[in-house]
Amino acid sequence: MSTTLGKKLRSKYPDRIPIVFCVKDDIKMSKQKMIVPENISLSQVNLIVRKYITLKKTESLIFFINNLLPQTSANILTLYNQHKDNEDILNIRITKENT
Repeated sequence: MSTTLGKKLRSKYPDRIPIVFCVKDDIKMSKQKMIVPENISLSQVNLIVRKYITLKKTESLIFFINNLLPQTSANILTLYNQHKDNEDILNIRITKENT
């Protein structure tokens, strides 16, 4: 019986959530895999991601999980439990939009 990568990471870091970011071609992101604390909100994840992306002042980031637009106030652990994939990893698609 094989253990998934997400389960290995969760056992090694029990208070962290493994996330893989899928970004569009027009976004340059230096770090696309992260493990974040489980007690933060999606808006705090947004702040962490912004450190690795260069945006213009008129651009904003939009996060999609399973083609849904989650609330930014949602807890990342709740989103993980609802939307993790078969590898036990939360996949978040990032797009940018002009504001």
